[in-house]
Amino acid sequence: MLRIFVFILLLSSFVAAQSVNNEAWLEDFSQMKREMSSHYANLEWAVAERGVDLKALSESTQAKIRSAKSEADVIQALRTFVESFGDGHLQGERPKTQNSNSSEQKAEGLCERLGFRERAFRDGIDFALGEGFRKIDTPSSAYIPAGIGTLSDGKQYGILRIPSFSEQHMPSLCRTALAELNIKEDADCDGECSGKVEQKAADLYVDAFRLQLEEVRKAKVAFVIVDVTGNGGGSDVYQPMARMLTKKKLKISTFGFIRHPHWVKDLKERLTDIVAAIPDAPPAMQARLKVAEKAVRKDLAEAEKTCDLSPLWENKQPGCTNVVRSLNAGVTYAAPGELTDTVLGDLFFTASRYKYAEGLYSGPLFVMIDERSASASEGFTALLRDNDAATVIGMPSLGAGCGYTNGGISTVLKNSKLRLHMPDCVRYRPDGTNEINGITPDVMIPWRRNDTPVQKFRRLNAILPTLQK
Repeated sequence: MLRIFVFILLLSSFVAAQSVNNEAWLEDFSQMKREMSSHYANLEWAVAERGVDLKALSESTQAKIRSAKSEADVIQALRTFVESFGDGHLQGERPKTQNSNSSEQKAEGLCERLGFRERAFRDGIDFALGEGFRKIDTPSSAYIPAGIGTLSDGKQYGILRIPSFSEQHMPSLCRTALAELNIKEDADCDGECSGKVEQKAADLYVDAFRLQLEEVRKAKVAFVIVDVTGNGGGSDVYQPMARMLTKKKLKISTFGFIRHPHWVKDLKERLTDIVAAIPDAPPAMQARLKVAEKAVRKDLAEAEKTCDLSPLWENKQPGCTNVVRSLNAGVTYAAPGELTDTVLGDLFFTASRYKYAEGLYSGPLFVMIDERSASASEGFTALLRDNDAATVIGMPSLGAGCGYTNGGISTVLKNSKLRLHMPDCVRYRPDGTNEINGITPDVMIPWRRNDTPVQKFRRLNAILPTLQK
């Protein structure tokens, strides 16, 4: 999920201070750079592709911190520093005061305790401004708005709006999951219980998408537009959703991980699970598991190597790379159900965690993005575009790419107690580029930041007739 690093939000924690401890902040900034050298997956990309002069940026930031007259000055300097990387997953948060015994926490229901929080989503493109638009009104419309538009020649097209790829932004899905699982809101819920609830909520969201897609199909539309404008990302629910939209066997993108204890631990756990599954597996699966074991052992050997990226801060080459392209256990594609309830499915082909059917729709498909489409939205768009299953329309996406695995690697700065989060993985597109570059549409729509909904629809409407050609 996308969370921009906006240090200005931290001001309320620090503006009360009469003076600023410049040396303490400089110490924190040095720690910040060390942590980035160790486990920021896009540091090398920032230099090679974005052209960031790390030495100049570091010296400039240090000078601003050294001369800062207030905490607000420091916050602004750090904000400018982080924004220079153009990475939607590079983020931080102010220190939190927690009281696990507070009456407010006790009063929270299970869904809130599991992290489900209502979120106000950005509006998509207002297709209702078009003549002959018909809204699809079903219970699933609360999660996946959909409708049927009409072109000037009378042909119809379908619209599916995915406002978020995070089921945790929709507490009502959690409450439905609790009811279906017969779990009470005030119940204690351990790891196994929470996993079941979260999976059920995700399945409900995926099914809502399926139901809306079926409604669109009934209209016998000439093409379908999936609107992920303003969608900041979320979870892997994008995988099954994408696979419902085409009969093509979508191959997953190449995955990259960092050389770091975080990934050493992860790969060791994967290896243990694979080895344990081999003896009881059917012969065909045993063969696949042995391939996976060999691949994971190679990945683990790479993860255990070290790479010091600190020379980059002096604009020198480190002589190594901290990102390794994973062999992904040899798994690039699996049919629905093929790897369900298997180690390979759970660890390497995440679509297997969900219930879905491929190719519910097989006609012309367009994915619509804008500058706020990020993270899982970019994964969704790239998965369809890079498998030649969809045409992308709109404006270039934000550029966030892969985020965090297993909660990511959290770092607390010594003095300020600011908590930093940095992506620990990379998704590569077929041409070898890092998905953090963003997705460039095949068909550009000249939207502007200050366009009104009317203007945005008019600019889109001008190109709609060309989409059926």
